[in-house]
Amino acid sequence: MAYRISAYDGLVGAQDVASISTVKLHELGTTVRIDDKDNAWAGRAVYVAFPANVAVPAGALVTQVAATSSPTVGPYRMTVTVQATHKLLGVPVFVNLTAVTSVASVQYGWVLEEGVAPTLKDAIKAVGTDKVMLGAGAGRVKAVASAGMQVLGARFAQSSVTTTTSLVAIYYNRAVTQSQIT
Repeated sequence: MAYRISAYDGLVGAQDVASISTVKLHELGTTVRIDDKDNAWAGRAVYVAFPANVAVPAGALVTQVAATSSPTVGPYRMTVTVQATHKLLGVPVFVNLTAVTSVASVQYGWVLEEGVAPTLKDAIKAVGTDKVMLGAGAGRVKAVASAGMQVLGARFAQSSVTTTTSLVAIYYNRAVTQSQIT
């Protein structure tokens, strides 16, 4: 997917959606409309900080870090980290749009809040009607409704995905985690 900031948003001099920067170019928490002219998809992205010395693959689910220092937007800092597989309830999740390499300084970029994004998944088959669950690997999803965390506000955009496919297209609408009753 080749997301870009929508011309309708009017954000002049915006950092490209497909780039990562060590310079903060926008206020953290800035949201923009984005579109993908190749696939006729649209969505909304949020400008965030990635911690120093942390690598985040493209397509990984990420989550905000709880507010313990500034800058904060609501109860969370606009710093994200790879979504762990542990059971945190009601945590907002986003999809990282561009690979972030581990460097010694904080980096800045865009994560998807609403829209369609290719997302990393476990080596398990998924059907379009399956629930989206947190996967066994950090930042990944799966479709098996076993004990674990469901991602509410997310659904598979493809009718079927094989076990050997590592990315799956998922629709997101301000997704959050929720425990799954087995």
